[in-house]
Amino acid sequence: MSSLFVVMKKFKKTIVNGQKPVNGEDMIQHRFIEYSQRFARDNKVYIWLSGSFLKGNFTKYSDVDLAVKTDDAALVKKYIYGFECDPVYIGRTERPSGILIVIYG
Repeated sequence: MSSLFVVMKKFKKTIVNGQKPVNGEDMIQHRFIEYSQRFARDNKVYIWLSGSFLKGNFTKYSDVDLAVKTDDAALVKKYIYGFECDPVYIGRTERPSGILIVIYG
């Protein structure tokens, strides 16, 4: 079993077989995680889910914590701009360096 399959399985367990959307809402966070699954599979890139969505204790106000392993800037741009809505903010941390923060609206 490849690492990518394990990552995908974690996504599936958390989202498909885990908690249902809060109050039956179609949460954008779920759609983003499902988009990330497809992107990882289609582009053969590793994406790890962490935080409250992996643990199953998310709320409708939770953010989605993901790590993407790649040095390909074009692939990162494709990932950010390939989601169903446009980012309203993109920032990068200085300490620790390399953490990208993307907010969709």
